[in-house]
Amino acid sequence: MKHLFPIALLCVVCAAIPTVGAALDQGVSVGYGLAAYNPGKHVGRIEGGREYDFFQVTYLLERPCRDHPPLAVFLEPFAASVNRPNPGVDAGFYTGLKYCFLNTVKSGFFVTAGSGLAYTTTGFHEQGTHFNFTLEAGIGYRYGRYFIENRLRHYSNGNTASPNRSVNANVLSVGVYF
Repeated sequence: MKHLFPIALLCVVCAAIPTVGAALDQGVSVGYGLAAYNPGKHVGRIEGGREYDFFQVTYLLERPCRDHPPLAVFLEPFAASVNRPNPGVDAGFYTGLKYCFLNTVKSGFFVTAGSGLAYTTTGFHEQGTHFNFTLEAGIGYRYGRYFIENRLRHYSNGNTASPNRSVNANVLSVGVYF
């Protein structure tokens, strides 16, 4: 029951987001992620050789910067269903910057970088808490309303609890703006 609060909060936030105004580009994406770039581990595995993978859904709010057209700021609430190492749920948000090559935000390649907060019901041995900070960086391609993106995600408790060993993942997502 205690794990339902973050999910309920995320649902309320997502339901209220469309009221913030028509000046924002809005979209959704679905993605699959698996462990990657964890020290001394193989792709798909975290500490102790345990497998880590998940499915993720995000809601995207993006505002192009008027004075710098290839630049945009974004906010992405997300929810993920963790398959392994233990079934669970992640919920949180990312916020950051997006840079679009060729001075257009409607098509072409882009890079993103940002940070955020997450709550996970998965009991990671590497983390001493269920609340984590996230860092993300990615590259993608947008064609009109559709996009594909590959991101690297880093979970850490920011040394607020012990232990504080990171859990890193690669997330491949496809999405649509509406």
